[in-house]
Amino acid sequence: MSRFHAALVLLMLSAAAGAQDELSCGELKTNLEIGTCQAEKLAQAERELDEEYRAILKLVDPEKAWAKNLRSSQHAWLMFRDAELDLLFSCDRRSTEECYGREYSAGYLLQKTRLTLERVERLRTIRQERLER
Repeated sequence: MSRFHAALVLLMLSAAAGAQDELSCGELKTNLEIGTCQAEKLAQAERELDEEYRAILKLVDPEKAWAKNLRSSQHAWLMFRDAELDLLFSCDRRSTEECYGREYSAGYLLQKTRLTLERVERLRTIRQERLER
């Protein structure tokens, strides 16, 4: 792994963990423990994303343009999130682990969780704005 890639992974891990305690896995030591923790946090974030999305859809007629545009927006956001992760973890070697080391999996899950939680907050704002109409 290059020094640049190692520094990038460590920077992303420390920045996200420091900025949002809900993303931190505390004092876990092994890659397996950290990866398991990050996978659980991602699963929780995905559940929150689904709940917010469904809560908004319940507020509107599913056949109206607004609901159709929400579905389109959500689909586009999911594609953006995956493309953003591809960008963040670009690697021209045989495997991403060669670029990022054993921290790759936990770093990837951490960033996916962070992006998902950002979308959850955006959907909450959209839902609140819709309720205020």
